[in-house]
Amino acid sequence: DIAVIYYVFDKLNSKSVFPGNSIDLFQIRKYKTMTHNIEHFLPQKGKDAEKAGDLIHSIGNLLVLHRKDNSKLGNKNPDQKFKELKKLLEDSKIQNKPYLYDFIKFYEENCDGKWNVKLIDKRAKKIAEEIYDIVDYTKA
Repeated sequence: DIAVIYYVFDKLNSKSVFPGNSIDLFQIRKYKTMTHNIEHFLPQKGKDAEKAGDLIHSIGNLLVLHRKDNSKLGNKNPDQKFKELKKLLEDSKIQNKPYLYDFIKFYEENCDGKWNVKLIDKRAKKIAEEIYDIVDYTKA
């Protein structure tokens, strides 16, 4: 569910930001018209995507980026996207830096040159653990 994905990334993006400085990646009634969209880090098309199967759409393979930044990444391979993403982070206009810095750190610490299903799964589990710590399920 795309609304859940936006919600999760909104919570991740806001976890280390002073409340007045956070941006809304998700608003329950407006998420379809917001300025951010979902990027598949491992592109949806190509040989590697076929190998990944359903994991291509796993939250571990997804990033939320501003539409203009997402279009800059295009259908490049993950290594090229990583380099482009680092350049984008130098741009002071990018809005969700804390969350993207977390992704960069994960990539640098875990990826030895090949973004693959093992890393997608590992990142999905990391996101699940972070969300569990952020969201208070006792109030649900």
